Amino acid sequence: MKIKLSASHRIGHLIFSAVIVVLYFTNVITGAWGIALLILAGIASLTSFISFYQNRKSKEK
Repeated sequence: MKIKLSASHRIGHLIFSAVIVVLYFTNVITGAWGIALLILAGIASLTSFISFYQNRKSKEK
């Protein structure tokens, strides 16, 4: 599988996720929008970590 995310995209996903989590837990965003954004942040973080793991795994070979 080809890695499609560059390092800057992965960092961007992690920053986006961190900002959403902080805004949610400080009650800046609440309700259904807050939950939807938390799910989106979780997906962004997950894709960032999966891409990081695959990239690292391919370099070890």
